[in-house]
Amino acid sequence: MKTITGNTVRYSLSNFGTKVSDYASACAAVPFTFLQEPVSRASTGEKIPNSFGLFRSDNGGCVGIHSENFGFMQPSESLATLERARALVGGKWASVASTKGGRQLAAFIQLETQITAPKRGDKVGLSIAYFDRFDGTGKARLQLLANVLACDNGMTRSDSLVTFSEKHYGAIRERFSAMEFNLAMKLQEQVEEMQSTVNALDNTPMTRSEVSAFARTLFPAIDETKVPARTENVRSAIETGFVRGTGNVGQTRWDAFNAVTEQLDWQGSFKETGFSREENRFESLVTGSASRVRSRALELLLN
Repeated sequence: MKTITGNTVRYSLSNFGTKVSDYASACAAVPFTFLQEPVSRASTGEKIPNSFGLFRSDNGGCVGIHSENFGFMQPSESLATLERARALVGGKWASVASTKGGRQLAAFIQLETQITAPKRGDKVGLSIAYFDRFDGTGKARLQLLANVLACDNGMTRSDSLVTFSEKHYGAIRERFSAMEFNLAMKLQEQVEEMQSTVNALDNTPMTRSEVSAFARTLFPAIDETKVPARTENVRSAIETGFVRGTGNVGQTRWDAFNAVTEQLDWQGSFKETGFSREENRFESLVTGSASRVRSRALELLLN
């Protein structure tokens, strides 16, 4: 989903990476496989006992060093998890991305189901995100994502639909099957919970003075008599966004939440590190600092 605002094209999280339309194009969007090969000491060329590297076939990049019996999944095998999930719950392929130098796969399907803010009428699109770490250092998971279609503000849940933490091959395929089944069982329950959250925000009035207090709580200062300029600017952006943000009218907690997400999604700055600014932005919004701020904002507005 995207919205064009002026000359800026805004993409939702489910469009991060390469746009794809089906499982075959998803596999083609990750143009490498993994090769497991012995590793040697650079100084002597001597092979390191029981140490094998997991290397990308396209650029030779090493994504991890493991023992000989370490089990891993090729990108196409991993993406098949989301394809089976899609067959269970419906929806269409949206995008695929390889992040962290190929160590992580991020893939998305856009669900046909939408939820609606009862008073405002804003439409909220839903997608299923799938994340997998090939080097065995993280969890594979399926997660429900939501974004307001008018302005692509993320409403990512802080908890996943299903988490899966087994790191080695063994019975991994059977465990993935259980994860897919649990997704199908729990999806409707979580969609209903998301609708309840939107209803609560949209039905609760909020004044500008309450928004100011909310912004101070969300972005606290150690000393309120010496508030850093950056903190003050973020607070001000939320207060302004409550009234003037995309689609906002300054009346309810829904406006306040949208003001927060617009600030996080589109006004935050992300530095280029070993990874691109766009990838760092994506990581922050899905699992990092921006995601934690958004979850905290929901907690404050719902209580």
